[in-house]
Amino acid sequence: MFMNEANYELLSQHYPIGHVNLIDKMDQGMTSEARLVVTTEGRYILRKLKNEDQGMTEYNIYKRLEPYKITPEIVLSKQETPYIRLDDSYYNLQRYIESYPRQSSIDFYQLGQTVSLFHYAMRDAHHIIGQKDRFCLQSMWDDVRELKNGFDIIQAIQHPVERAISYCHEKSGFIHADLGVWNILNASTGVYIIDFGEVRCGNPHFDLAAILTSTIDWDAEKEHSIASLREFYRGYLNNGNHVDATILQENFHLWMVRGMVATIKQFGINERTCKYCNMNMKRLHQFDDIIKQA
Repeated sequence: MFMNEANYELLSQHYPIGHVNLIDKMDQGMTSEARLVVTTEGRYILRKLKNEDQGMTEYNIYKRLEPYKITPEIVLSKQETPYIRLDDSYYNLQRYIESYPRQSSIDFYQLGQTVSLFHYAMRDAHHIIGQKDRFCLQSMWDDVRELKNGFDIIQAIQHPVERAISYCHEKSGFIHADLGVWNILNASTGVYIIDFGEVRCGNPHFDLAAILTSTIDWDAEKEHSIASLREFYRGYLNNGNHVDATILQENFHLWMVRGMVATIKQFGINERTCKYCNMNMKRLHQFDDIIKQA
């Protein structure tokens, strides 16, 4: 449960943000609860954290990324802490960045540059506390196979799932682990990455698969998708980063399959989840074709 409304006025006591005029719900981000805070000093995002460790982890990540200007500033409290505790819950406050709607055109070169800088900054972040993978594919698949209905869809995705489970990729640095378009701000001042609640040690190609899956226009002509992927590559291949097409393809499969299994686990097998799985199975083949020509 988010902060009690009676405590909203306490924000001004904890943070140097002036008088709070309005607090409203936000839908940006997937792994945290957030509120827009409008004050006499400006606009901010108040985010509920899982625990104290996340508060410190997110601030440490922000400080590593601060020189590159690719994530919103985390505001320190009046006590110089990167988070506060209210009602036995933890929160941090970030400066608000005005962004375009998600459906707006994306500069794939700039997007690639931003993700490149993130991975570069996180290579040697040994002091960062990594999170547990909440969507372990093997564990979710074990649960889904126990469902009593939907044999046809389970059988249809079995081979892709088992293949994805078999992948073994080098964990060469800390990754965002939920780098979908929902955790990207596309603003006039650049592209920003938000919500580090899933950060853990992993393979950077997993992040690449996540962001490309959620930003490529699947309804566009294949040539358009190939051009978008090439522009992303051009932006990403900086700062000593590289892309292995085979590993990217495998991580794309892993990301898509995890999405299918997680959806079935959460919502069960029904017409809607079957339609989602069939769509993703089609996209697996689409991306295989795109990556071969990019």
